[in-house]
Amino acid sequence: MAVDKETYSESQLTLQVEVESQEEEEIEDTLSGEEDEPDEAKVILTPTEAIQASKTQGALTSTRVKRLALISSEDLKTPTIAVPTIAVAASSLAVWSSILYWGAYKKKFSPLLSFPIMTAAIFASFTPVHDGTHSSIAKGKYKVPVNNLVGYLSGVPLYLPFGTYRQLHLLHHRHTNTEGDPDKWDAEGPMVVRFIKWFFPDVFWQKAVLTGKVPNSKMHHAMVFYAVMFLMTRKMHKIGMDVIKYWLIPQRAVSILSYEWRYI
Repeated sequence: MAVDKETYSESQLTLQVEVESQEEEEIEDTLSGEEDEPDEAKVILTPTEAIQASKTQGALTSTRVKRLALISSEDLKTPTIAVPTIAVAASSLAVWSSILYWGAYKKKFSPLLSFPIMTAAIFASFTPVHDGTHSSIAKGKYKVPVNNLVGYLSGVPLYLPFGTYRQLHLLHHRHTNTEGDPDKWDAEGPMVVRFIKWFFPDVFWQKAVLTGKVPNSKMHHAMVFYAVMFLMTRKMHKIGMDVIKYWLIPQRAVSILSYEWRYI
């Protein structure tokens, strides 16, 4: 059935244009290292102007316009604070720290028992890391502090420096499946090789940073993060291998879930 583009409301078309424009500006600002500027009034397009833009610039494809018909402007409003995302972050950190304390330190249960729970908790912590990367956990005056705080804390169970990863991930969105994509390693080689690579994604990310492929990589953020993590794990020397069994092995097992999420 043909879609009558003229029937879409002005608010829906305007919202789509604003969302795309805002995301592009955010990626550009973050990669260049510029600070966020206060929100300014945006140019509002009429439905006719938006449709004309789609014809000349490819801003809205027919498929995306069809999807737009199913989404109201209320559905796409970003909350001031994304409480569910913060709840996921808090829950993941609570489970991670509890297993380290009651398992690795107090020896109340075996690592085999906690393995699936710890793996799920670490895997879940990537959601707030990802949302913080796109600055979608909070907006307005809370945007920078909340997204950074939640992102950095949620990166701890993953052993992932949030500041540097944000630059990598936004660069991935900007250059998906091209030579400039820092995740291009994931698409190279046989499937078996890709599976093995996913056990060590941070190695490839660090390589991209160290070889200068990531502009404004915030390498100092990664250096501080890894220094803090080293000191923290050094304090745990009394429990030795238990840190590996209760935390780092499940952390690597998350790679399997990531692999399945991507390919299966």
